[in-house]
Amino acid sequence: MNDRMGLPGDFATAEQHLSHGDRTRPWEACITAAERHWGHHAGERLIKRPEQVVHLLAQAAEGGGNLLLNVGPKADGSLPQPCVGLLEDVGRWMGRNGAALIWRLAGRV
Repeated sequence: MNDRMGLPGDFATAEQHLSHGDRTRPWEACITAAERHWGHHAGERLIKRPEQVVHLLAQAAEGGGNLLLNVGPKADGSLPQPCVGLLEDVGRWMGRNGAALIWRLAGRV
């Protein structure tokens, strides 16, 4: 259970920014793939670049948190193509570099 209802919850959440003030409990950052909207918006043209998402992911992991990347589906349940491309690009990066990120975070490098 998160803390968005005004109660402490099991973990802290931050929306649209990385914040992990209280390091004594788990936290996650809820950030949109789109620059302006949480849900699908046909007029949205600004999608984060893969480099931005990788940077957010690394920052969250380094701070001991989780990145919840919001991608709003269209009315038919499909994902907008720009978001699919973004997720594929980040997935490829993780496939090549994810182990190094994990090793670094574990303090082994």
